[in-house]
Amino acid sequence: MRGNAAREGHRPVVRRLPAVAAVLLLGIVTSACAARVSQFGNFAQAGLTYVKASEVVIDEAGTATIRANNVTLVKNRPAIAPDKRLDEINTHNELLKARLGILQDIRRHGRLLQSYFQALAELAGSDAPDTAAAAAEGVFASLSKISPAIRTAKVGGESVGALIPAVTKPIVASFKVKALERELELRSEAIANEIALQEAAFTAIGKLLATDLQVQLNTFETEQVNNPFAADGTLPGNWTGNREQLLKMSGAAASTGAAASAARNLRASFESLVNNRFDRAALDSLLLDISTMLDIATKIAEGQ
Repeated sequence: MRGNAAREGHRPVVRRLPAVAAVLLLGIVTSACAARVSQFGNFAQAGLTYVKASEVVIDEAGTATIRANNVTLVKNRPAIAPDKRLDEINTHNELLKARLGILQDIRRHGRLLQSYFQALAELAGSDAPDTAAAAAEGVFASLSKISPAIRTAKVGGESVGALIPAVTKPIVASFKVKALERELELRSEAIANEIALQEAAFTAIGKLLATDLQVQLNTFETEQVNNPFAADGTLPGNWTGNREQLLKMSGAAASTGAAASAARNLRASFESLVNNRFDRAALDSLLLDISTMLDIATKIAEGQ
């Protein structure tokens, strides 16, 4: 919340986010309107937009988890024996470092997926299919190295691996570029599983983000809204603004599953792409989900 951030000395992030949102949404509009771009090119552009929007979610999840932990530590500090406080803060620091490390792994995983989508787009229109196929293979090798750590990680109390949805093997259509067809036959099921891993990761992140935001909201509601209203005397000048912010943030906190929905649509769209059915309607649906994810993440960022 802005009030908490000011008191804790955090550098505000609100000023930069509208510009980020504008750039991403411009990319969405441009991508959706580029009728001459092949379906693989459109999908690669949508994948890039997904990654950029998902990184806003990851950033806000990291911020929220730190701030919620700060709230917990400040609240519990009086009950911790002075000679135990150093151990307590070090334990929390190590847990947060590990959690933030997982979030960064998920960020890198998303970027690698987008690189693979771009490699497919290059393979679809390439005059040097062997080179493009080698690039796709190299990206997939990198994905395979980072995925196990994400699969076995816990984000909050959720094991990412336990949240991975079942994936049906995509049906590969016949394509003019046979190197592209071979690549899809070889790795489309594995890539669908990697996208499913993104979906599971953002399902866990969404739950964690909702929990961490609620911790902040509870404190903000008590200190900035309820207590001032119940107290004698004149209300602070910012009271109505604080109450409005609280109610808006409560709505945003209830919509933290938007990133997982976007990842789910990304997987469905990839399956359509592999089957040569990724049309304008599928693209528009995917971009709408990505836009919703970005909108929710931006509202959360503006409220913190």
